[in-house]
Amino acid sequence: MFRTLRGVMKLEISGYGYEKLLNDMNENSISCFNVKSEKENLYLEIYKKNLSMIKNICEKHNLEIKLLSQKGIIFRILRYSKRYGIIAGILLFLVISFFLSNIVLKIDINGNENVSDEKIIDFLKRNGIDYWSFIPEIDMDNMGRKLYIEFDEISWATVRNSGGILIVDIREGTDKPYMVPINQKCNVISDKDAQIVKIKVYSGTPVVAEGDGVAKGDVLISGIVTDKFGKSQAVRADGEITARYTEEVCFYQPLESVSLTECGKIENKSFSLWGKKLYRKNNIPEDKMIKTVSRTKDFSIFGIKLPMGISTDTYYLYEYKEMIDTPIYAEEKCIEKIKDYEEIFYSDKIIYNKEVIKENDSKGVKIRVIYTIDSKIGVKQNIIV
Repeated sequence: MFRTLRGVMKLEISGYGYEKLLNDMNENSISCFNVKSEKENLYLEIYKKNLSMIKNICEKHNLEIKLLSQKGIIFRILRYSKRYGIIAGILLFLVISFFLSNIVLKIDINGNENVSDEKIIDFLKRNGIDYWSFIPEIDMDNMGRKLYIEFDEISWATVRNSGGILIVDIREGTDKPYMVPINQKCNVISDKDAQIVKIKVYSGTPVVAEGDGVAKGDVLISGIVTDKFGKSQAVRADGEITARYTEEVCFYQPLESVSLTECGKIENKSFSLWGKKLYRKNNIPEDKMIKTVSRTKDFSIFGIKLPMGISTDTYYLYEYKEMIDTPIYAEEKCIEKIKDYEEIFYSDKIIYNKEVIKENDSKGVKIRVIYTIDSKIGVKQNIIV
């Protein structure tokens, strides 16, 4: 099998002294096989690559050489070597196939119901991914995380490709059903010092009414109910209680601070072959803190991944910087902190009133915010019976 792949030629050597031929072949490490002699003729088989050397040796010793037969794939290829149209057609086909396997020809989106295809495709375009984009340049893992962050409806997302088809798989979140053990006996107690705004009882006995003030730990809905015959029993109290309460939060921004800030990035792109990166590295500063992100995207053809591709090493550079802010700029930073806090902790609550108190000193800006909040209160407390 291996000999056939390399190309085997059967020769007839005529003349006196072909022993010298065999000696020279041995000295030059020329392989031969199926050697036999008949009268003044020597018959042997050699590899195609050794033919020119044997011709030189035969000429040296005045021997005649004659090709009897040849076999192997290499000869079939050479038979078509001058048919340039066929070769050009095959090469063109491979080039086009390789090209079409590594660019985005189609975008398939699966699993989305609340987020439309148009929104997802628009988001991909804003992040540099569109039809005819070069697939090995796409950071698919990072794009999946960006989709998850961008859309609240998405709980999981991944981006992959199959040939020239970019596939976006999405899983949207669903609200968990409210499930409680049916045999749990409990009261609903207040977890805030508050004033009741609205109360709705599903089970149990209400202890407070709208407008009542309650302290933390007071019972709002009792798990003890009494029927019309005066018989009492413990049940699982449940309901919705909306109350109004106040919270004070302090925000502080010093005028002088030291922060770790990104000061640039260096990107090394390389050709990867069987996991080995072939590139010349850029100089990485030694006085900077570095975060390295590496990714490799292999080429493919006909949906089959090839052991080669493009590797990208991104070096994010950080350094500590001493920041000196003006009181006005420090106050703006405090206001940004307040907005972030409200988005995180009060997004599902109603801010009924907000009192802002500024307290500046020589070292920084302090803002106290007193919130009046309308929100649901109440936690379960087991009844031991």
